[in-house]
Amino acid sequence: MHDDTSMRHRIEPHLPHLRRYSRALTGSQHAGDELVRTLLHALVDATAAVSPHTEPRQDLFALFHAGQPLPHPDRQALLLTVVEGFSVDQAARILGQTHGQAQQAIAAARAALAEMIRSNVLIIEDEQLI
Repeated sequence: MHDDTSMRHRIEPHLPHLRRYSRALTGSQHAGDELVRTLLHALVDATAAVSPHTEPRQDLFALFHAGQPLPHPDRQALLLTVVEGFSVDQAARILGQTHGQAQQAIAAARAALAEMIRSNVLIIEDEQLI
């Protein structure tokens, strides 16, 4: 049995980061917080645990991914590396991928973002002088 107080102290500093990540991933404050809440219930119910012998932040994110289906698989790797500051190797471990798979996911997410940014703009003005 693990010490609940010790686990709480180990994961508590990382919860705001996990919430930010979850919200960015889902695009919704409510949906993101609900996913984090699901993970916290699993930790409380002891169906998931953060190892006392490893880095809690990486474990917490890995448990978050292992416990539930999440949207935008390519975006996950990009957000983990760019927003949350994990290395590609750490992101790969969190996602249960190889280094190459994580790099491919990051490249695909960057390409998708670049495509979204590209747009044509048509400005219609009814004032002749302008």
